Amino acid sequence: MNTRELKQAILEDIETLKHLDLDIMEARLYYGELRRYAAVLFLLVWLPTVVGQCLTLPLYWSQFLREPNDFLVFVFIPTALMALFWTLFCLSAIAQLVVFQNQLRPVLKTGDHLYHSTLSQCQVPYALFVGSVLLIMQFVPFYAAFIAQGVCVFILLGALVTMIDMEMNRIGISTLLSLMQRYFDKKPVNDVEKTHS
Repeated sequence: MNTRELKQAILEDIETLKHLDLDIMEARLYYGELRRYAAVLFLLVWLPTVVGQCLTLPLYWSQFLREPNDFLVFVFIPTALMALFWTLFCLSAIAQLVVFQNQLRPVLKTGDHLYHSTLSQCQVPYALFVGSVLLIMQFVPFYAAFIAQGVCVFILLGALVTMIDMEMNRIGISTLLSLMQRYFDKKPVNDVEKTHS
């Protein structure tokens, strides 16, 4: 999709969203997709920390052999809880993704473009997150793994929001996104139009 086609598609989608009346999603589909995306996010946050700690295991091998339960208590459980915290923190965004994927994406001409553009913007921050976690784990004690994980996720989210916002501003679809937002916060279309008038 070239620039002219994208601009035309945005204008058409704005008109579509003004009059779009979507059905309520089936509960099984909604909550099933929500669980699936949440599980993927949990693993994406948790596994790099576990891998990073396993790479440093030779440094603590004698201690691990003496007290293997400490490794479980100080590494796996706290980092899993931290990953769970960040997953719950992002649950609202995941819910919006589920609605967009199943209800808005099929009817919007820019739906596929928005989806793939957002995914591509996620790749660089996530690669930085994984690299940061693996690097930091080499320098922090194993019992501080969850702190390092939390800091890296915080930086990841900041970079992610910034990059996606920059891409959306580059494309120039703020009005389209505002109209899409009404399906998530039940804001009347007239209010959205007044905001951008």
